[in-house]
Amino acid sequence: MRERPAWLERRFEPIDNAGLVVFRALFGFILLVETAGAIGTGWVTRAFVEPALRFPMIGFEWIPPLPGKGMYAYFGAMAVLAALIMIGFAFRAAIIGFLVLWCGAYVMQTAHYNNHYYLIALLCLLLTSTPAASDFSVRARRHPSLRSTTCPRWCRDIFVWQVAILYLFAAYAKLSPDWLSARPLEIWLGHMAKTRTLGAIYAEPWLPWLLARGGFAFDALVIPLLAWRRTRWLAFGVAIAFHLFNSITFRVGVFPYLGIALCIFFFAPERIRARILGAVRGTDAPTPSYGATGRRVGVTAFTAYFALQLFLPLRHHFYPGSVDWHEEGYRMSWRMMLRAKSGRVVFRVRNPVTGTTWRIDPKHELTEHQAARIAGRPDMIWLFAQYLRDDFARSGESSVEVYADALVSLNGSPRALLIDPSVDLASTPWRLVRYNRFITPFPEPPAEK
Repeated sequence: MRERPAWLERRFEPIDNAGLVVFRALFGFILLVETAGAIGTGWVTRAFVEPALRFPMIGFEWIPPLPGKGMYAYFGAMAVLAALIMIGFAFRAAIIGFLVLWCGAYVMQTAHYNNHYYLIALLCLLLTSTPAASDFSVRARRHPSLRSTTCPRWCRDIFVWQVAILYLFAAYAKLSPDWLSARPLEIWLGHMAKTRTLGAIYAEPWLPWLLARGGFAFDALVIPLLAWRRTRWLAFGVAIAFHLFNSITFRVGVFPYLGIALCIFFFAPERIRARILGAVRGTDAPTPSYGATGRRVGVTAFTAYFALQLFLPLRHHFYPGSVDWHEEGYRMSWRMMLRAKSGRVVFRVRNPVTGTTWRIDPKHELTEHQAARIAGRPDMIWLFAQYLRDDFARSGESSVEVYADALVSLNGSPRALLIDPSVDLASTPWRLVRYNRFITPFPEPPAEK
């Protein structure tokens, strides 16, 4: 039998599990705040209860939100599971249950999409494979014979690799001309200057340029600086400042706090145990050794997983044109805060037999949040066209045609048609893995003479 490479064998060596178990507790607390906060702040109401129409992830229309006030119970159940994850009680069942419910909520609606929804699902998935409740948990306290203060090295490495991929592709995406010229930041900060209490700060002309270059530098350098022992504490301090600034300024949910919590995997676990857990390092239960078959299965599974993580942020290159415009391959690619879209869409519904035409403004059918986003989102435009087709069919107008006039500006560019106004969206299927030709190309600026 061929000998395995030393670097691969090293992944199965036991290390102190302090970083893993502390992250589990922090992660559970963040999930508890996120899910309970979604109820308390009214987010569940705005996203699931108030909308007369929903915009699910295409392909998952068969998963409906619970009727009435059922989504409050749905998120309440997730809050309970998050608390169990935090304290390490029935951990495996809790993390799997939370993952299933979270993914369900994730695909039920996309109008409120945020990168941290995807990140939370990935972190839950990775945690399901680890002994994250073997210490610093109710389980370990109730069953001392099962307590272990070690875990295989790969249990830490998979989180390091995941967060490295996140920042790598976030930096890669920021190489776009619009980001480097600070166009989206100028738009957002300009709006904040008019609406925030301390708006004068956001009106400073140098701030967008500083944030654009600083954001790229942070994403590109934070992982190597955290990995190097001599710069680790400096990088951690910068990460805390960076993420807290983003949380306060851009109000991007729990993503900044996940970013801070993930830094724990770069610190020596022995120091984490000494400073946080206050326990002497030792092992009460043996670290799983895994047989040859188990190792092969694990290596194959994680190789496939990380190959997919490397592919997804690059898949937009298989589509023509600007991904920030057509959004084919935009999600699950760590393209964070790279585009500011504004515009308006009006739908034309036509009966091909009688020639009667109706003009529909979606803002009369949608919530304020949905109406603010539909013009720049091809998937939402297509879904609304399907709704109009079905709604007219219920009222006796069968086989109507639906067209969209969507004039959109990307990062301050002149408004242009996002959707081909001559395409009947009612009879046009959505192609999940191929470019949807009814999305018009982003207009190139005229060549200089």
